[in-house]
Amino acid sequence: MKILFFVLALALMLVSIDAFAVSSYLSQFNTRYGTSGTVLNSCFLCHIMNANGSRSNNRNSYGSAWSNAGGSATAFGTIESLDSDGDSFTNIAEITARTFPGDSNSFPVIIIKNPSAPSNLQVN
Repeated sequence: MKILFFVLALALMLVSIDAFAVSSYLSQFNTRYGTSGTVLNSCFLCHIMNANGSRSNNRNSYGSAWSNAGGSATAFGTIESLDSDGDSFTNIAEITARTFPGDSNSFPVIIIKNPSAPSNLQVN
């Protein structure tokens, strides 16, 4: 019984350490970019979503770029100018627009205000 208790306590401790590590980097990301309370305040910023909606241990393209840049709080700044998901928007442009830089289906919407009309239009 003591061995079972020890194994369960150890497993709980390891899960807590992993959750702390993840939340610590997410917290640093949120502090750097002011994203607390937004859609980006999520594990899916760096991780792939499983079919059942849970977080996979696998990283998406943004999470992989962050890891390859050293996987620290300073790595976020290092990869700002990259386009991790290949959707033609830099990571920082996506973060600023509150879209996911590791998901090519999530990108900023471009709104053109007051487009100039062609000067050669005629009304019949």
